[in-house]
Amino acid sequence: MVLRDLYQNYKHTQKKALYSVGLVGIRNITKLVVGGVSPFNIADQVNLPMFSLTNVKDLYDQYTQESNQPFSKEAVQRIYEQTSGQPWLVNRLGTILTVKIKPNTTDMIFPTDVDEAIKRLVIENNAHFDNLYEKLLLYKETFIHIYHHDTDYDY
Repeated sequence: MVLRDLYQNYKHTQKKALYSVGLVGIRNITKLVVGGVSPFNIADQVNLPMFSLTNVKDLYDQYTQESNQPFSKEAVQRIYEQTSGQPWLVNRLGTILTVKIKPNTTDMIFPTDVDEAIKRLVIENNAHFDNLYEKLLLYKETFIHIYHHDTDYDY
């Protein structure tokens, strides 16, 4: 079922109720134009900030409580250092670690496992890296400047 199906079914429902749909991703859907107008009525757009080390630890602790599969303190630290707390990267590495590297086990996850997950992440095909590549092509000069100079940028 797609959003359009939900809308069509709702039009013919006698008892109406309020519904909200949250879409999460790397694209700003307000800029999606179909036939000259946006198909979305956007109430709010939320930017997700970078996770702190404590946020990353808490996230993986929640997983550990549910699955009994622990992350070593050093593994959590490595993930944070390698991702700078970027939410998608933190979650994607967690998925690779628990689904592909150490699935269906209560074995602890160590920094060596994180290193393997990073290797797999770098070579996998995903829309986030494709988006970064598109941005790199658009802002090539800025990227070259960042690469060659020790400059801090807000992200």
